Amino acid sequence: MNRHRQSENIQSRYDITEEYLQKLNEYELKKVFLNVRSLLNKARRNRSNSKEVEIDYCYIQKEMQCRQEAKNKRKK
Repeated sequence: MNRHRQSENIQSRYDITEEYLQKLNEYELKKVFLNVRSLLNKARRNRSNSKEVEIDYCYIQKEMQCRQEAKNKRKK
């Protein structure tokens, strides 16, 4: 295993779009969330440019919040 500092951008392995996120079930969405969060933490540790991963992370969080709000409205 090679351990070296990455000076390049860390990019997400996913093509994150609102449509893509809406098609995922709860399990898949959580899995993508955890993977992107891992990439973001790795980029921060390596002091790499993580702007694109941060944007993906925000979209995923937004989708998760929207789903939670929808669940809460259905319960009322």
